[in-house]
Amino acid sequence: MKKTLYLVILLQLLTHIILHAQSETDDKHSNHSYQNEIAGFIGATTQSTRPGTHFTLGADYVRLLSLGKPWGLSIYGEAIFAEHTEWVAGLTVYYKVTDKFWLRTGPGVEILQEAVEGSHDETEIKTEFLYRIGMGYSFHLSGVTIAPSLDFDFVRHHDAVVWGINIGKAF
Repeated sequence: MKKTLYLVILLQLLTHIILHAQSETDDKHSNHSYQNEIAGFIGATTQSTRPGTHFTLGADYVRLLSLGKPWGLSIYGEAIFAEHTEWVAGLTVYYKVTDKFWLRTGPGVEILQEAVEGSHDETEIKTEFLYRIGMGYSFHLSGVTIAPSLDFDFVRHHDAVVWGINIGKAF
């Protein structure tokens, strides 16, 4: 139920933003003067199965497929500092709707350490497939990119909302 609600809200928001962006000038992608961007991420993750919101650090790299074009690929990695540190990494398709607003979607993995049932000291490593849908809005200031972002991760046993700020450099 929560997955469906997240997806409906995201699709409504994306539809509104895309329709608004299409009403802007037709040549909105022509002023890209870079093809790569690397950024650090600081934010938080709220998971449906774990109580609370957890501090999250990460990094991502974006490569536009062609200078001046809106399509690209991105690679990301994050550490979620919950009861045990969780690691998330993935590859997404990246699309610049406008010069500042972008979307991304793609597969990833979540690696977490959990306590073994019946044991107080023993833990096991689990790997789960996830699918990420996200968006962000980039501000370019004196060679630095600051981009608030919001991502939804869909994992088999839980969902997660990841939100924060990317701070990086476009080149």
